[in-house]
Amino acid sequence: DDRNDPKLTVSGAERLMGEEGIRYIIGPNTDVTATSVRPIAEKYNAIYFPYASSRSLFTAPAENAVMGMVASYQVAPAILELLKNERGVKKVAFVARNDWTELPVLVGLFFFGLGQGALVTLVFNVLVTAAPKELASDVGALRGTTQNLAAAVGTALAGALMVGLLSAMVVRHLAENPEFPPEIQAELDLDSINFVSNDQLLVILEGTSATPEQIAEAERINIDARLRALKIGLLLMAALAALTIIPAGRLPNYKPGEIPANPPQPTADEERRIAADYDVGRADRA
Repeated sequence: DDRNDPKLTVSGAERLMGEEGIRYIIGPNTDVTATSVRPIAEKYNAIYFPYASSRSLFTAPAENAVMGMVASYQVAPAILELLKNERGVKKVAFVARNDWTELPVLVGLFFFGLGQGALVTLVFNVLVTAAPKELASDVGALRGTTQNLAAAVGTALAGALMVGLLSAMVVRHLAENPEFPPEIQAELDLDSINFVSNDQLLVILEGTSATPEQIAEAERINIDARLRALKIGLLLMAALAALTIIPAGRLPNYKPGEIPANPPQPTADEERRIAADYDVGRADRA
């Protein structure tokens, strides 16, 4: 019983395969623990039947694991086809595992930014309509500049925030963990840390001198750091988005049916200003 702890999995596998000479093992029962056993099984040329679905366990160059379960990415198309043809179901939802890579993070940030952009655009446009007529052109130009600047800077800051948080957490975990001496850390490129899956991390660590116990611990650190970075990063961006309540406080206090049917006519000065702006615009177009 490894209690789903990669350290216990590795020590148990070493005892069974190395000391007792067992060459066929049923288990482990999670992706993390099954991945941690892989280098030990390859070391002793043992066969194991994990209850896991990580692709790296069953695709080349891996050759010691036998799939003992049907993975979700294999059964999902068949389930959807069956439900569509026999039950009339149009959509099926699957729970995503905690294995964040660059693409899911970018997709999540895209939809987060899409929602925030729609809100900010709406707020800014309403603010422009509430501005005095004599300042309409200046307010419109300022609104466009602010929106474009916010989109460019916001995209860069969001990506830098996520990667920065992930890097800080990984470096802190490695510095505090006695299982990773400076020699092992020197083999890792800690200057370009990014969101990688457990499978990608395993490929990276296979090119180092890390032991199976260190690989299992690195995978645990990767899972924990990714989740914490996403939680803290999205929380900080949500708090920043809450600052839109400041410009929203300047919105007109109109309710449905309260907008005046006959708005006040412009003054003589306002009419002259509008006419002058119109003449300038015609001259520029000419």
